[in-house]
Amino acid sequence: MSAAFLASQRGFPEILLELCEAKASPEAVDLSGARLLDVTIQEGHLELVKLLVACGAELTASNRLGRTDEMIQRKL
Repeated sequence: MSAAFLASQRGFPEILLELCEAKASPEAVDLSGARLLDVTIQEGHLELVKLLVACGAELTASNRLGRTDEMIQRKL
């Protein structure tokens, strides 16, 4: 699991910001096909969701199941 996924799951905005500034992709996908933004939304870290969107993550991109993050957000 990448540092970005760990930071998103555990709620560490400082680490995620550093990775974003170092040009880490906000569209990263883990081995199961989950997008970084999916994981962050599911963990309920609103501050990190906003940070990822500011770094270029797309709310309308679909995950491996064909769901967009807008759909995931509505379920929360």
